[in-house]
Amino acid sequence: MLRASARTLAAGIFVALLVACGSSTTSPNTPPGTVTAESSLKFSPSSVTVTRSGGTATVTWVFQSVAHTVTWDTQPSGGAVADIPATSGASVARDFTVVGPYTYHCSIHPFMTGMVIVQ
Repeated sequence: MLRASARTLAAGIFVALLVACGSSTTSPNTPPGTVTAESSLKFSPSSVTVTRSGGTATVTWVFQSVAHTVTWDTQPSGGAVADIPATSGASVARDFTVVGPYTYHCSIHPFMTGMVIVQ
């Protein structure tokens, strides 16, 4: 009886550890380099780091049902990434070729801010 209880307890702890290790603040189905412009008026994640592979790094913004923009505040010297106009219910990608930090905000909701870090 004691052995069965110990096994049950061990199995429970193992499952709890697996669940805890697998938890994340982002969706497990969200590809790297993806930012969601949420209906709750925030960019998630607010900062994303991408690595140039073959000279280019791509970030995709997924716009939920509320219209948002991506308006660049700063780009590294030589960066020339175009703003994203008011968009909702769609995804828009931008390619980055210059290493450094890029900061942005939503011009419709200026308190929504984000950063792309290209390595």
